[in-house]
Amino acid sequence: MVIPVSMPTAQVLFNKPEGMRVSWDVGQPGAFDSTPLVVPARQNFPQDGLYRLKLSNIPGRDLAGVELYPTLEIGPTTPRSAAFLAHNAIPVQFTEEDFDQVLAGNFVTQVIYLPDPQFPELALPGVDTLVTTPL
Repeated sequence: MVIPVSMPTAQVLFNKPEGMRVSWDVGQPGAFDSTPLVVPARQNFPQDGLYRLKLSNIPGRDLAGVELYPTLEIGPTTPRSAAFLAHNAIPVQFTEEDFDQVLAGNFVTQVIYLPDPQFPELALPGVDTLVTTPL
């Protein structure tokens, strides 16, 4: 008898830019065959995984047919992050500067730090993208 094991998930909130479409692979790599989300939107992703996304219908860039393919990495849960993730979504947003950098041929890395319940006085109200670095 096989007992199915489900992976813990993390809810991701794609919140900017509004109107953009986000798709990802479901059936096979490179298919981007999920039902597209229209930002702002939420989606649960299994933790400790890499997800290739397709961004399309990007406001201000949709007439040029720009499609971008970022990778979303969701790390494994720790006891500290599990408490936060049980009640909150991880906010993911893309800025005009991010798009400009990528279209200029640069890599952009975003790092989102979750608050630590052991140090609530250091937590910022409403987690946001804290670091965006062009490489």
